[in-house]
Amino acid sequence: MGASEVTMGDETEIRSARRGLLLSVLLILVAGVAVTYSAFRYLPKLQMDEPGRVAQPVDEAQQKLYAAEDGAPAVEFQDRYPKDTTPPAGARYPCPFTPLPPDMTGIPPSHRGYVNHVCGLLVRAIHVRLEACDGGWPPKPPEGLLDRYLYVTKDIVAKLKKEPVPPSMAEAHKQLLECLELQMTFFQRGYEARGSGQSWEQIVKAIPEEQKAHLGLMGVWSAWQARYSGMSPAVSDSVCHHFCALDLE
Repeated sequence: MGASEVTMGDETEIRSARRGLLLSVLLILVAGVAVTYSAFRYLPKLQMDEPGRVAQPVDEAQQKLYAAEDGAPAVEFQDRYPKDTTPPAGARYPCPFTPLPPDMTGIPPSHRGYVNHVCGLLVRAIHVRLEACDGGWPPKPPEGLLDRYLYVTKDIVAKLKKEPVPPSMAEAHKQLLECLELQMTFFQRGYEARGSGQSWEQIVKAIPEEQKAHLGLMGVWSAWQARYSGMSPAVSDSVCHHFCALDLE
């Protein structure tokens, strides 16, 4: 009887250990899926020229271009980044936001004027976007709000088109312009749909320009990451925050 009791006790411990091991494995799998999803959703690493197409890695010609630009002397530029990046009254940034560090550590000296000017214009684009859409639209959007958004954003696009662009950033710059234009189209169609009674969720699903702009901004951010791989953590976080705050998702 004693031997039998010991055997039954051992089997119980074994079953308990197996259940504990299985639970541990399941928890690890769930955690792995969560981390993978978060990395994909919030820290995109793929550069997409268009939805579904991944950009090619940097080739030898691009590496030579990078080296030539990185070795070029610093160019004096006018600081156009706003001193105050506080969002408009009643609005808030949809994600963490830190202003661009003045030293721009890790950005090639010959590119710092470009980065300063583009990020400065993005702050303006973000603010007018927040004024026009901060988490959705009311059933009857205020009169004149769309016109102001379009007027300011078109002016930003015009200024970006006139900005001298380093050759290595030409494609990313072009894609950024396309994203802003896609967002303007989305706002025009979205305001009309909201006025007819559609919900924000219905509008986002029905108007493809919003998702196209979202994927485009992911691609632009990835291109900046690849080109400015030496950015300090503070600069990298700040630049990421600019693209994140401009995004409608």
